[in-house]
Amino acid sequence: MSVHRLDSGTLRKPTKLKNGWLRADGYLARTGVQTYRFPDGSVRRELRKPEEVFSKDALDSFRSLPITDDHPTVMLDAKNTRQFQRGHNSDNVRQDGNFVRSELMVTDAELIEKMDNGKKQISCGYVCELDFTPGEWQGEKYDAVQFNIRGNHVAIVDVGRAGPQASVRMDAGEMVSPDELPTGDTTGGAVPLQKEKPMKTVKIDGVDYEVSEQAAQAIAKVLAKLDSDVSNHKKLADKRKEDLSAAEAKRDAALEELATLKKERTDAEDPAKIQERVDARVALLESARKFLGKDADLAGKMDRDIKLEVLKEHTKKDFSDKDDVYVDGRFDAAVEAAPEAPRTGIDKMRGATKLDEENVRKDEAQLGAERNKALRELGSKPLTQNGVR
Repeated sequence: MSVHRLDSGTLRKPTKLKNGWLRADGYLARTGVQTYRFPDGSVRRELRKPEEVFSKDALDSFRSLPITDDHPTVMLDAKNTRQFQRGHNSDNVRQDGNFVRSELMVTDAELIEKMDNGKKQISCGYVCELDFTPGEWQGEKYDAVQFNIRGNHVAIVDVGRAGPQASVRMDAGEMVSPDELPTGDTTGGAVPLQKEKPMKTVKIDGVDYEVSEQAAQAIAKVLAKLDSDVSNHKKLADKRKEDLSAAEAKRDAALEELATLKKERTDAEDPAKIQERVDARVALLESARKFLGKDADLAGKMDRDIKLEVLKEHTKKDFSDKDDVYVDGRFDAAVEAAPEAPRTGIDKMRGATKLDEENVRKDEAQLGAERNKALRELGSKPLTQNGVR
């Protein structure tokens, strides 16, 4: 993880040139365990090993760095250096005991005046990476180790909060509140450096992203919610599809029923159909009375009920649990098997040789009355599959 650090030291005795510039010798950094305080009040002890501080790449990175009046609000780059530079560090950056030593050339009159009035602390802005493996170095415990240290600028700052130690411990981390200085940001607002945590790798759409553990948790939560929302939307869509299918089935059934009702109404109003149903009803009553007797009261009874009554009388069995097709078939078979199957209507009675004229007239009157009654019933009762109810 790459972080920024602002470490402090004390300038040595400066020399002012004839043109007003000021040359000073100073310590830029040191080795050892240094304590860094964060805006939230937490502290962390970071080890700067000699092999890291005095590595060729680390020392080279501090050569000819820009000098600034206090730390700029951003890490310096080619776009903003001119805005903040007040001098430069020399190329003679070297090890001096436990310190990194160099000469500074300050070329800005305003900053030189501030230095004459006591502003003589050095604070380097640099970038490093951290290994969060804790340990102990020369009797001091640490929480993390700095490596890949790379300089960015050298700032002249006021006396640090460490007091007299600042003049001895040129790199006194205790006197610094480190800031995160994003390169290229010239808005004037330094972003506080938060306590670093191990990075996590998150895969989104097949691409790996390295983020903090907290960000990884937030991303995982968002992705889980998205998965849940997608699943819920799919379930809702499936439910709506099922509801739509059920509604379409009900609509089709209703349309079919309406068509049937329209046909039945048309048939009910057709004189030929009416006559056909009347004849069928009369024939049914004639056939039924052959089995049930002439005095059987069949008025108002449904066709099916009459047929079931005949079958029960004829076979001594109850067929009420059977469907209409079965009942019709058994009834027709019973009628056809009956001896001397009766002829229908008035012709049958007129042709009866064993009835006298008085009985014929009575039968004609009775049949006429039943026909008229059947016609009246047609106007108030629905029709069955086989005739008038």
